[in-house]
Amino acid sequence: MADSTTRLDPAFADRLARLAWRLSHGRDGERGRASRRTGGAHDFRGHRAYTPGDEPRTIDWAAFGRTDQLVVRTFARESESTVRIVLDRTASMGVDAKARRSVEVAAAVAWLALVSGHRVTAVAAAAGGVRPLGTWASPGELRDALAAFDALPPCGGADYSGGVGAWLGAARGPGACVLITDGVDEPRLDDVLERVGRVTRDGSLFHVFAARDVDPGDGACELTDAETGETLRIDVDTEVRRAVASRVEAWRRHVEASCRKRRVAYRALAPHDTLEDAIIAWHRDVAHDRR
Repeated sequence: MADSTTRLDPAFADRLARLAWRLSHGRDGERGRASRRTGGAHDFRGHRAYTPGDEPRTIDWAAFGRTDQLVVRTFARESESTVRIVLDRTASMGVDAKARRSVEVAAAVAWLALVSGHRVTAVAAAAGGVRPLGTWASPGELRDALAAFDALPPCGGADYSGGVGAWLGAARGPGACVLITDGVDEPRLDDVLERVGRVTRDGSLFHVFAARDVDPGDGACELTDAETGETLRIDVDTEVRRAVASRVEAWRRHVEASCRKRRVAYRALAPHDTLEDAIIAWHRDVAHDRR
């Protein structure tokens, strides 16, 4: 299994796994009779090694008694779905910690999907199109997914909408789509959201902000457009800071309204927001909308 520098805090990963289990089960803690019958909604597929966060009820204790190894039973769903993660790698994502933040979001989303029994496929999107990062089918493959996120290409260029639109248009089978972006200099972001809304009823957008996106600070400031290279020197005072904050908030509201119009779940991720709070709130909202 590949090594990775990206990590999910074990306690956080365990809380996510427990949350996924609670939201996917009824009040009595069962998925339902159909899911427990061979030939029903879930058919036995085989065994794999136990991974922390797996549901205890899936452990095959009989196999443990024979082999002294913890393994879990896996099942194939009749409507097994894929969670498609799109990571924005345009130049503006290289500002401050946005690229790293987006990878952390992708890791958490991938883990939630895998422990919920879904496949995960991820791509990096930039001006040159989309770059496949991999497809993973079980919680035991999380480290491979994290290693793929670590190997992401440098941020560069602008406007990934054409490549993402084509990739989504070629998607087959049921599933969800999670777009992780800052939305900066994406004139056709609405087109991408329109495509997401067409291919799935389970679309989501994480809107990632850096501290400098929201507040450029006081005094002399040199602003460089990360996607065009253009530089602007300005003196930042209170009026300028207010103007920047106003424009950023207007843009955030536009993106949120565009998502709502297309039934795409929206979650802003500001610099002061914790990853855990954002992911758990998003997952609960999405699970509630599906009911």
